[in-house]
Amino acid sequence: MPLLKVNRMIFSLFTCYLLFDGVRSKRFNSGTITHEVMWDPRENEGFTSGNEYPVEVHMRDYMNIYCPQFDADDEDQLSFIIYNVIEQSYNSCLIEENETVIFKCDTPSSSRKLAFRFQKRQKTLDVLFQPNQDYYFMAFKKGVVQACETAMKMTIHVLPKNKSK
Repeated sequence: MPLLKVNRMIFSLFTCYLLFDGVRSKRFNSGTITHEVMWDPRENEGFTSGNEYPVEVHMRDYMNIYCPQFDADDEDQLSFIIYNVIEQSYNSCLIEENETVIFKCDTPSSSRKLAFRFQKRQKTLDVLFQPNQDYYFMAFKKGVVQACETAMKMTIHVLPKNKSK
């Protein structure tokens, strides 16, 4: 087995270990929680056809979103763009032209991660998070028709800052 393929396999196994259930939260001594999201329908049932993945976070929490990784010769590579959409677009499963691109998972043979913090002043995303609000992220596999049966959807409910922080 070529070394590159072995390295990818080790990385995939390690990622599966860390993210065995799609989302895993880590609490640090400061009280901050980091939510790990593997945006991959093969590993996270919440992103399979027709499902939605709900996540509840607090202001000042962090989130890491990981793109799926594939071997270069894998025929089932997955490529998509994650959008922040309004509730109406989310419910109708249609991405309009004015929706905000959050992250591109368009290099399936490379490891990619988006890291951001839930805060009012956002440096990473063009999203200003507010407590007691819902945010809607949605993606479609490249080359498929936009429909609720093919959408990969995540709702993020942002709560006020955790008192223990």
